[in-house]
Amino acid sequence: MLLERIKLVNFRQFRNESIQFANGENGKNVTIILGENGTGKTTFAQAFFWCLYGETEFTDKVILNRIVAREMTPENPQTVRVELSLKHGEVLYTLIREQVYRKEYSGKIKADNTTFSIARRDHTGNTEYVKKSLCEAEVKSILPKELSRYFFFDGERIERMSKDISQDKKANDFAEAVKGLLGLNAIFTAIQHFKPTSKYGVIGSY
Repeated sequence: MLLERIKLVNFRQFRNESIQFANGENGKNVTIILGENGTGKTTFAQAFFWCLYGETEFTDKVILNRIVAREMTPENPQTVRVELSLKHGEVLYTLIREQVYRKEYSGKIKADNTTFSIARRDHTGNTEYVKKSLCEAEVKSILPKELSRYFFFDGERIERMSKDISQDKKANDFAEAVKGLLGLNAIFTAIQHFKPTSKYGVIGSY
C-alpha cells in the first residue's frame, strides 16, 4: 500500500487541509510531519483510521471542528469529510468517509451515520465504484484493522506498543492480522477441521 494524498475537511482542528505524500519522484520517497504538542499530529494519524474504519481513539467522539460547530445553525448542517488516495498493487483507490452534523434549535449537535465510498481505478484507467456492502471487505483486503494499529499511530504510542509486544499482549492480534492479510486463514481453518486424532492416519502422516 502506497499513500498518495489525504484531505481533511472539518475534521477536528483541520477545517480544510490536504497533504500530498512523497511518491519516489526526484528521489523523494519519505514524508515527515513535524509539529509541537497540540498542533494536530495525533489527530492527523487518527484521520487515516477514521477514513478506513470509521473509528477513532478520541474520548470525545464528536469529530466536527469546534469553530464550525459553534458557527453552524439549524438551517445549515455541516459535513466532516476525509478523502484518502492510495495505491495498492496496480489499483488506485479513492476512499471517502463523511459524517453530517446537525444543530438543533436547542443548540444540541447530533451526528448522522457515516457514509463510506470507494472508487477503484485500474492500470487501464477504468474506474469502478465498490458496492456499499463490500466496502468494508475491500478495506480489509488492503489493510486489516488489527494490523493497521502497527502502521497508523502517534509517536507517544511507540513505547507502549513495544511493552505490549514484549509482554505478548498484542502478539496474537498481530499474528492473526498477518495470517488474514496473506490469505492463510482458510489453510489454518482446514488444518483445525481435519486435525487427526492419530498421527498414524493418512491426514496425520500428511
